[in-house]
Amino acid sequence: MSRLLVFPSIGQPKSSSFVQLHALVLKAASSSIVKQTSATQKKKVEGLVKAEKERKKSEKMKRSAVKQDRRGRGGWDF
Repeated sequence: MSRLLVFPSIGQPKSSSFVQLHALVLKAASSSIVKQTSATQKKKVEGLVKAEKERKKSEKMKRSAVKQDRRGRGGWDF
């Protein structure tokens, strides 16, 4: 954090100290403000979530098919 003089020194008028204090307060306040997500970012995330669900569904169907195939063999004798 940059060092700002908040209290006036001998050669510094009070008004410049208030300007510095105001800048310091604005900097501290703006760092904690969370900006809203843009519409394009929301659409992108929705698309990624949908793709992830489809991928998981596909994997699940493949695993299910493998297990189903194992059940239908009728034992260890092919």
